[in-house]
Amino acid sequence: MTPGATRFDIPVTFDGDDVPFGDRFIGVSVVAESNVVTGAYLGGLFVIDDERWPTVTVDAAHVTGTEATGLRWTLHFDSPMPVDQQLYLSFMTPAHGREIDSDDVDDDTWAQWTYSERPTPAQTPSDSFGAIFVEVPAGATSATIDIGVLSDGVAEGDEHVALLMYYLDGTMLSLSGVISDS
Repeated sequence: MTPGATRFDIPVTFDGDDVPFGDRFIGVSVVAESNVVTGAYLGGLFVIDDERWPTVTVDAAHVTGTEATGLRWTLHFDSPMPVDQQLYLSFMTPAHGREIDSDDVDDDTWAQWTYSERPTPAQTPSDSFGAIFVEVPAGATSATIDIGVLSDGVAEGDEHVALLMYYLDGTMLSLSGVISDS
């Protein structure tokens, strides 16, 4: 910087790509070595990602099943998923009806949903902050969400499931299902 200068340019470069990973901030700072007075010495550049995530739709937001079949939702993407991705769906308290609980699934399933051992007494996945993770490989144009339950032969009546997913593009998707005894 020359004496008396009040500004200077700093070239900033970054790699562009065709993968939608979101906007990013590139920070720049200037530090005085000696005999220099600086004012605002922090700055930056906000890079807006212009690629979009594939749009998601679901065959049916509400599905039904039995203890033998479980529940299945199929998600569709309007273009291939550009990179391997993991979708996160949170269990929510159903709007009506009795929610499935830890006695309705095996130990491994409960551990996957809640990262905990099966509780005694039984708990619902929403009370246990349960979640389902769905792996979507790069290139996929669809994904399935499956909930299997134990066929225990006990007449319990309808049991309900509610899931909420905040998709990669900010879309919120609500899914629900009812499991009957047979």
